[in-house]
Amino acid sequence: MTTTYTVRPKRWDHGYELHIEGLGVTQVDDLSEAEETARDFIALDLEVPEDSFSVEIAPAVHEHVEIPASVDLRDLAAWERHIWVTPDMSVAERETMIAIMRVVRQDTDFEDSAERLWLALNDVRQKQHRSAG
Repeated sequence: MTTTYTVRPKRWDHGYELHIEGLGVTQVDDLSEAEETARDFIALDLEVPEDSFSVEIAPAVHEHVEIPASVDLRDLAAWERHIWVTPDMSVAERETMIAIMRVVRQDTDFEDSAERLWLALNDVRQKQHRSAG
């Protein structure tokens, strides 16, 4: 069985940090270089051939984006993944956007979505009220 290493790119000012599960961190200027760079890093660190393992590149996340541990970006549709990785939004704002999109796209039961949307909007309003006060 082949070992798979998950690489989590994290955006920063000069490119991306590549956080390699259980091994460490390296950097690239462009995500197109991520797999090759991660493969080189892993092979050198473990002193194994580059073709003796597989590499999985997770979706890139901006360094200032908070994503709950319960959210696995790999399991989401592209539009929902995009909402989660967009910077300068709170978790509550992201959940609100996702609820709105699900209603618009008719991806879920309307009543359930409407209730989740109302709860998410209420949470955003409360946070805005607290920060303004």
